[in-house]
Amino acid sequence: MTGLPNRVGDGQGAQTVDSWFDKTAFQAVASGVFGNSGRNILLGPGLLNTDIAVQRRFTLSGQTAVELRWEVFNLFNADEFGLPESNISNAAVATITRLAGDPRVMQFALRLVF
Repeated sequence: MTGLPNRVGDGQGAQTVDSWFDKTAFQAVASGVFGNSGRNILLGPGLLNTDIAVQRRFTLSGQTAVELRWEVFNLFNADEFGLPESNISNAAVATITRLAGDPRVMQFALRLVF
């Protein structure tokens, strides 16, 4: 079992996908030893997701109607990056290798209400 690493610098990096935090600010410790780093000290990229829905109801007769709905998820098709690799024993430490969200998705619905 390995513990938390020793923190020897501030850890602020370029915040790019190739180097989100400064990996040289952390040193591995011996097995079974906990370093001086706190938990949850690193922040990943933010997540901003914009969804929209447009709905229109058309009355046919009496209480019968048709509803048409259009939904868009991730409206601006923004890249939503996942968390950087935080295991200092991994060669990919501080890099972001995956996405957190989905690309833009649209769906249509037609509903008969009676």
